[in-house]
Amino acid sequence: MDFDEENAFRAKLSQFTGSTEFYWHSSQTLRYTEGVKYLAERARLHWFIDLIASWQSRVLRDPWLAEFQLWELHVKDNRASAVCLRDSEDEAFRQNLGYTDSAVHYVRFYLQDHVLMLPSEH
Repeated sequence: MDFDEENAFRAKLSQFTGSTEFYWHSSQTLRYTEGVKYLAERARLHWFIDLIASWQSRVLRDPWLAEFQLWELHVKDNRASAVCLRDSEDEAFRQNLGYTDSAVHYVRFYLQDHVLMLPSEH
């Protein structure tokens, strides 16, 4: 995505403010909203949802993270870093990834009550 396309895409994402449909991840460890589904399809990020789901057995051992998780994806030069935080300043862990074809450079998700959502949907 070029700069203008990404801005239009982000404007579309901000329109997701509530979800009436939820989608179960194949692992059954979490559900995700319409906004997350849209982002995953448009930005080729289904793998990021898979990564978040795969970490749940470890993450849920932390009492703070069992209630709320903040997930960020940082992409630069087709390399990615996935970060799980307890809040905006308290990093729980990070996973560096060698390659991604993600169409966006930064994504933030909230995970609360086993539902993955965009910040605008929180």
